[in-house]
Amino acid sequence: MQRRISTSGSPSIIMSSTKSSDSSATSSGRSYPAPAYLNFCPGGISAKDGESEWYELASYSNSQQQQQQQTQFSSRSAAAAAKRRVLTPEILVAKAKAADDRLRQYCLFYSRNPTLPYFLPSLSALSGAAFGRLTGVSGNSVRKWADSMIAQYLERSPECMPSKEEDIYDQKPVANYMSSSTSQQQETTALLLKRLLKDAEAAHTRSGDFCKPRPCGYVFKRGDIAWNCRTCQTDPTCVICDNCFHNSNHEGHEVYFHRTTPGGCCDCGDAEAWSIEGCCDLHRPTGAQQITETGDDPEEAVKMAQRGLKEGLDTLRNPPTQLPGKIEAALGVVVGGAVNCLVEAADGAGIGADTIQWKMRWADEACRIINAASNNEEYYKKTPTATLHTIIDGQHPLPRGYSLDLRLHNDDVHTFDEVIEALHESRHRRTAGDQTTIPLVAHRDDANEMTHHVDADGQVTVKTYANISDAMQGYRQLKQKGLHCAVVSSVQVDSEQRARTLTAWLAEIATAHPSAATIVVHALVKVLPNQDLDGLKIWHTPRMIPSWSSIVEGEDEITTCRRRFFAFPPHLESSYLTREEAETLHRLGFELNPEKFLQISGTDPSFYASVAYRLPSVQYRKSPHSLWGTLPATFNESIPVVNKHQLLYRTQTGQLDETAATMPSKLSEQILVVDTDLRKQQESDLILSSIYTHKIPGLNMVSGVGSLRTENVTQEPPLRPDPMEWRNVLATCSFRAPVSPIVLLLLLDPYPTKQLRGSLHALFLSLLIDSRFKCRFAAALGAVAYRPLSTLFCAGVGTETDTPLGFTVQIFTAGSLVRALGNATAAQKLLKADQPHADVDCGTPIGVFSLPIAHAVLRCIHTNLLGSTKEVNMILKNTRNTNEETMADRN
Repeated sequence: MQRRISTSGSPSIIMSSTKSSDSSATSSGRSYPAPAYLNFCPGGISAKDGESEWYELASYSNSQQQQQQQTQFSSRSAAAAAKRRVLTPEILVAKAKAADDRLRQYCLFYSRNPTLPYFLPSLSALSGAAFGRLTGVSGNSVRKWADSMIAQYLERSPECMPSKEEDIYDQKPVANYMSSSTSQQQETTALLLKRLLKDAEAAHTRSGDFCKPRPCGYVFKRGDIAWNCRTCQTDPTCVICDNCFHNSNHEGHEVYFHRTTPGGCCDCGDAEAWSIEGCCDLHRPTGAQQITETGDDPEEAVKMAQRGLKEGLDTLRNPPTQLPGKIEAALGVVVGGAVNCLVEAADGAGIGADTIQWKMRWADEACRIINAASNNEEYYKKTPTATLHTIIDGQHPLPRGYSLDLRLHNDDVHTFDEVIEALHESRHRRTAGDQTTIPLVAHRDDANEMTHHVDADGQVTVKTYANISDAMQGYRQLKQKGLHCAVVSSVQVDSEQRARTLTAWLAEIATAHPSAATIVVHALVKVLPNQDLDGLKIWHTPRMIPSWSSIVEGEDEITTCRRRFFAFPPHLESSYLTREEAETLHRLGFELNPEKFLQISGTDPSFYASVAYRLPSVQYRKSPHSLWGTLPATFNESIPVVNKHQLLYRTQTGQLDETAATMPSKLSEQILVVDTDLRKQQESDLILSSIYTHKIPGLNMVSGVGSLRTENVTQEPPLRPDPMEWRNVLATCSFRAPVSPIVLLLLLDPYPTKQLRGSLHALFLSLLIDSRFKCRFAAALGAVAYRPLSTLFCAGVGTETDTPLGFTVQIFTAGSLVRALGNATAAQKLLKADQPHADVDCGTPIGVFSLPIAHAVLRCIHTNLLGSTKEVNMILKNTRNTNEETMADRN
């Protein structure tokens, strides 16, 4: 564990829950964590009249502290107590729910369709803020926030269809679950889901509706008993847990057991790994779930994935596993936000290992904290006080509570002495006056202690810096020694702690209820923003009606809603946009027809005028070691501007017709991850010691924030990466695959802390019982991530005990998965969207491609031989040095 105390790990006891003016919000924003702007309205967040709606979410206090504070407040005047309120999750969740409830009434009023899917944009905005990098709550309290966001959306009252607009405002707020009893407030989401499932099963026992058995999937801990049965197992790696063994019949079978190490899972109920007859009654597959022998069909895994998707949809829509509609929608929003938090934490860890990325990204974070603008919308009516250039150049100090940590990671390549020497370089090896060789650790004993921490905990913070230039100097010292190191910000450290808690939370709810497991799986494997689950929305990032819509001053709420919903009908999915899409729509609308766009939307033409600068979109990523990058999925943009959104169509034609009503939003494009390592051999020394790996022959940087020079950062949006410029890479690369959270989490696995990686691996193991996840996970690892992970591992990034390459035991022992990975068509189907209606290419597609797994394995064997040769040379060198020192001592 890193020896560093998070700045948000001990939340303040008392805070001002609201801000009285924009200037006060800006003043508070000069320290980290930053305040979140949460002016809830039907449709999400409004930029109108919201100067007092700034919240310091990281100052959340737990229940025991709240009781102590309430006792303290009782002795104060009522006026003083009113000025300083304790912020709890329930307060803000209730406000978000009230806005979403009113939106639901508007949706029913406009559509007259009681079966319309739920849209929860205000909850989406709240989860985005609570799980966000700059505004997020502490890792200790994030579980409480997630539980509160789910529980308050559990309702038992039937919906009322409003007949006229006035009925929407005449209705009283619906009583929510949290207000039913004090004891229930402590119920976690996992316990709530278990109770709902138990009640539903009891209610449907007589009707014969039972949950289909699921494979056990128990994740083994150290010292557990695992049983092998040579009669029932498919291969020696297949095992079942002690509980399943004693509840199954293995009479006359050849069985034996062993004590386990952490990792691996019980195969009871997995028809491809264990005989049906040898499964216990709880997990034995039914006739419909049993796998039909298909010989050597390479698309057997594709059919299994499709069958898993169908079973997931049946789980969501049929009793007794069907959840109440609103809590199901809340799960979609919160689970999507939690998965996005995991991706952001892994991505941030990767950025910290790449100089050309972290210098700009961490400066961007510091600048946004100082300007109190965690996103571009919050620059509205503000004058920025800091810019990217002033932070990088050191003209503006980093905000309070924000620092940069030099982190050293463990590996299996360097010896203790080499690491100690790198941290505390011997005096006789330093040149007088050379500032670059000043030791990072002043005392050798401290360097020795840090090295032992790295070996035990996976990483250690070597030094903390207050500016970018000093952090760069320390980073170069370790990097030049070939060590796996990174510079991470305070924001990144807290993001990893938050992600670790949310990873465990996701695993718990997936185990608690089959529908929750279906939602978690979909959130991890979806490749397109509009890829829902039969109407259930899984939003990774906040989606809402743009906050710049209908911000005309002086209008009452009803008039404002009428104008907002005239531009963005609340019952249309295309009305709910990400912040990036909303900014794109604002720009395109004024380029198309400024007068008409202004008339329909009621926006401010200068809404984004104060944005200090713009960096490339975060969806354009690069490997820290230049092994892969992301590009648009098409060579050219062929969609006419008027067809990208219904509001643009109406701006051009002036008509709100059926074409506009059915037009999907196409403001975002699909992104592919592309192999950018075109070398024939891997030189590990160069990969680890080079500051700019993309300059190594054979490695390329196709996108990412590093592709933009600091002096070229302006207020203008950067151009999208042009795939035509990288045709040589695209023609010879080993994979081109759609981006999904699971693909990114695997590619970025070597960079987060050991503790976060362990939590992620445990989540993946627990979900392998789902056939859809297992097949698509196998494609993500075998067809995409296997090669770059192997290259990094052989170069000395990561250790044998915690690499995701260990999952090959589950993949390469399953015949259906190996056949799919060896077949180009089957692998492509497992990488692309498994809902054909959602996978629509516009323009000339780059195409999805991957090499057969046998080719990737052979290449990795070659890389391993190179690495092994260098390891042997290292051992011989160290042995020779030791013998020489021993002889010297004897003389």
